[in-house]
Amino acid sequence: MAKRKKPFAQFFSMIDKNQRSNFIKEAVQIIGCSRSAFYYKTLHGNLYPCEAVKIKQLLVRYGAKDEDLRAMGILG
Repeated sequence: MAKRKKPFAQFFSMIDKNQRSNFIKEAVQIIGCSRSAFYYKTLHGNLYPCEAVKIKQLLVRYGAKDEDLRAMGILG
């Protein structure tokens, strides 16, 4: 049985491969963590809700829908 991806990892896998690098570059500046730490978070879906709130505008710009944001803990 395949393990289901966490919401952020699932969203990140849906972004076009060419846009992932730009997404990471922008998100790292907003959150303030290292590129490797953020990349780990994208692979494992370990983005904290408080971090997701910080990059909400970025997530929306890259195509996150309300249900994606809700699953990540941004919307109530």
